[in-house]
Amino acid sequence: MDMGLTLQAQLLPSNFTPTLLSIAYAGNNGKYEAAICAEGSLNDIDFSGKVVLCERGEDIGRIGKGKEVKRVGGAAMILMNDESSGFSLLAHVHVLPATHVSYYAGLRIKACINSTATPRATILFKGTVFRNSQSPAVKDTPEQQY
Repeated sequence: MDMGLTLQAQLLPSNFTPTLLSIAYAGNNGKYEAAICAEGSLNDIDFSGKVVLCERGEDIGRIGKGKEVKRVGGAAMILMNDESSGFSLLAHVHVLPATHVSYYAGLRIKACINSTATPRATILFKGTVFRNSQSPAVKDTPEQQY
């Protein structure tokens, strides 16, 4: 991200080119449904070609949130945990380039978005990272998400 904030993606399509794109918080219109990227909720703001920050919430699956971002032309998604999920991160195959971040990283991303006139971001795939303090981790594949 522009302000020196670096986050890593778990899974990205092989044809994804890391390019700085505009980033927007889905909930900037003040609507909870938009913040969690509920189906049909992102019509009020132009997300075309942008990285969209969505919050976890309700019974809307991670994949469903990505489908909503893609439906409105979003280029990528950053999925922010809710506070109760904290640092628990899951890797999923998404319908667009996406990464899942902790609640606290999400707060930092929101702060960057709100304090920068033209916030930009990209998602980089760093491959397997060894000697990470959050290792080991196991990929989760809940059947109901697909």
